[in-house]
Amino acid sequence: MRPDTAGSPLVFVSYADPAFRVGFDITADVMATVANTEPPVRIDNINAVISIANVHGANATGTITETVADLLTKGRFSAEIAARMNNFPDLRLKV
Repeated sequence: MRPDTAGSPLVFVSYADPAFRVGFDITADVMATVANTEPPVRIDNINAVISIANVHGANATGTITETVADLLTKGRFSAEIAARMNNFPDLRLKV
């Protein structure tokens, strides 16, 4: 094992990194054209909407970080991340 710049073995550093899991629903409307041309299928428009977002710790350090941050911010840490994702403008891609 090589020590990192702080002198700790790298194996311990990776376990200490907080990890988070973000879940969400996505609804996509796709407009496609099918024709006797090359290519036969063409994507004309994609509209996607993200909803029902949530964030949770994915490991012990992430869960502890989320819990402490929620305690210090009276629940706003997780709620703010979810609200920003839920209120994110529609993702629109014109192809």
